[in-house]
Amino acid sequence: MNFYVLLIAFSLSLLPTLLGPIFFPLIKLTYFAPFLIILMYKKKNAGLFAFTLVAGFIIDLLSAHTPFGFWIINYGMTLWVLLFFKPFFFEDKLLTLPLLTIFFSQISTFLYVVAMNFFFLKVQISFGWILTDLIVYPMLDGIFALLAFHIPLLYLNRLLPAKRRSTKSFRLAKD
Repeated sequence: MNFYVLLIAFSLSLLPTLLGPIFFPLIKLTYFAPFLIILMYKKKNAGLFAFTLVAGFIIDLLSAHTPFGFWIINYGMTLWVLLFFKPFFFEDKLLTLPLLTIFFSQISTFLYVVAMNFFFLKVQISFGWILTDLIVYPMLDGIFALLAFHIPLLYLNRLLPAKRRSTKSFRLAKD
């Protein structure tokens, strides 16, 4: 993956992570999910889990209601589960990134609830919680992945000069 494209994709995750709670305090999105899904297709497992460590570390620094290291483990386990489903999704399809982002968000939320109920405090599971945290917020994550990652990175790749493009740069559609 081109270093500049990787830096832009990371920035597309980091900026909403830092600014999202300021402008939209009630919406809980998983902003690093699309970035990690892209890396799942572009990096080997060691590189993927290194970036997962960085993303989880940033979320751990910003969250006060979970113990330090919780999100690193959560994101790592979520990506480990998604690696089993990777062969069933093609990298170049339009809906691959949003669908896998939805799955990432749902799996991460499920692991969050299981870990919190097992280790820390009881999380009340209700119909409203299932509707918002397992259906609505993952759908918003998928829309975020489509609008903030898929479309900009698709056009960014087309803007790169042809001689600078490589097969390792991020490409969702055939040129």
